[in-house]
Amino acid sequence: MDGADVTNRERAHDAQIRAFLERESSRRAGQRPRDADIVAAIRDRRGRRWPMWARAVAAVVVVLVGLSVVASALMLRSSRGVGSSPSPSTYAPGLGLPSVAAGEPCPVSQPTAAGNGSATVLGDGPVRLALAGVSGDVFFEATAGGDWKSIDVLWTAATGFADQVRVRGARLDASGELRFGDPSDPLSELQIAAAGGQTPIVNGRSVVSTTPMRLKAPGCYGLRIDSGATSSVVVFEAKPIEDAFRQLERPLQLPGMGSAGCPVSPTTNSVPFLSVAVGEGPVFVGDVGGAFSAADQSGGFALMKEIWIAGPAEPGPILIRGGRIDAAGDLRFGDGSEPAAELRFAIHSYEHTSDQPLGWRIFVSYVRPPSAGCYAMQLDTLGGSRWIVFDVTP
Repeated sequence: MDGADVTNRERAHDAQIRAFLERESSRRAGQRPRDADIVAAIRDRRGRRWPMWARAVAAVVVVLVGLSVVASALMLRSSRGVGSSPSPSTYAPGLGLPSVAAGEPCPVSQPTAAGNGSATVLGDGPVRLALAGVSGDVFFEATAGGDWKSIDVLWTAATGFADQVRVRGARLDASGELRFGDPSDPLSELQIAAAGGQTPIVNGRSVVSTTPMRLKAPGCYGLRIDSGATSSVVVFEAKPIEDAFRQLERPLQLPGMGSAGCPVSPTTNSVPFLSVAVGEGPVFVGDVGGAFSAADQSGGFALMKEIWIAGPAEPGPILIRGGRIDAAGDLRFGDGSEPAAELRFAIHSYEHTSDQPLGWRIFVSYVRPPSAGCYAMQLDTLGGSRWIVFDVTP
């Protein structure tokens, strides 16, 4: 074979290599080529060594294919939510709620406002939730009538709000439902029709509904609140009421006696459905104190029936303890011959009066002093501690 034939054959083979590289450049965008195919196509069938430029092009192809594989892996990683924005919830498709894997922290919504007392306001849309909460945790409890646990909520809106509201929700970190209303057969979604004349509450907002949320287990939950053309999302961690009471078990620190005698707490007329109450709020007690009656004793403690009132700025649990402050002496609570050293009011109230506005709660129980004297009660809530001092006269 003469030199001209060799040159022509090399040119033809070089053209085949260029054509192959162009095909591979187009193909690698949608499919990874096998390294063996590239090597076999570039390598001469007779094992002859190709020019340096051909080997360099082959090396570039291998590098580009490798980068393509890495890029594909990164795209797949991103599509699974690693290092990217949260993907839609697996357990609530279509609601636009974030996905939370088992064991991951719940991405709780930050409070819109702390309000007065311990009321937490969640949400940034026209309709927001006022409820008992702290640091993204809200608390549920068993209520009468069914197996679904209750999270009591004050659904609030700006004064004059008149749109229709649709609320839906689900658990985000596992399978589980979030419903509304009845404890035995709750609704899958809440419809709120705002009306005029609501009572202004925290930060001047009005109550448009007091329908509770319902669930069966602790976990991370999300809400989608639709109102007209506006949608908002609220995420919270639901925990049992026992967790809240553990936070209320602060040291008992009762006030001391004043120089002028028993420093009785002042009365107030700020409770709209009670003519006289005692305390500075947002938790009050009825006109406590009065004469000690030996005839009303049981087990060595007098029976003084009282009403406790929690304003809408205090929607959470209340722990009440106390003692005598002018001398040694206990203060007990409840009925029976062995009264308790403390009184616990959970969130849900079963007491109601005909003129009681939305958002107010009342609880009825007994104060049990063993004798006449000056007494104090410490009222612990999620928002802090408050004290009420009263006098029991002979």
